[in-house]
Amino acid sequence: MFIMNFDDDRAQESYMVVVLEPEQLGRMKQGDPVTIQPMSEGGRMPVIKYPAKFGLLVAYEEQAGECYRLIQSKDYAGLLRHIWRGYKFTEVDGKHIDPRQMGHS
Repeated sequence: MFIMNFDDDRAQESYMVVVLEPEQLGRMKQGDPVTIQPMSEGGRMPVIKYPAKFGLLVAYEEQAGECYRLIQSKDYAGLLRHIWRGYKFTEVDGKHIDPRQMGHS
């Protein structure tokens, strides 16, 4: 599992991206939830800069190698495009986000 935070200062929006891998999914299937605790309590969740405009993206990657490669090369825009590659907007999503524009502030 990896967690990343992004702040869009121009739009005053914050986003957290959580990517689950098979290990976490297997645990969740057994009733063991994934928890994300604040850094102040030893967890991995940073302070949210714009809490009034906070969005959470939860994705699943069966083979996360490409994600880790993009992270190592610091290609965060590429990482977001990869994670959003199968995105289908529904009314539950709220505001429509064009994944082709992710990382282009």
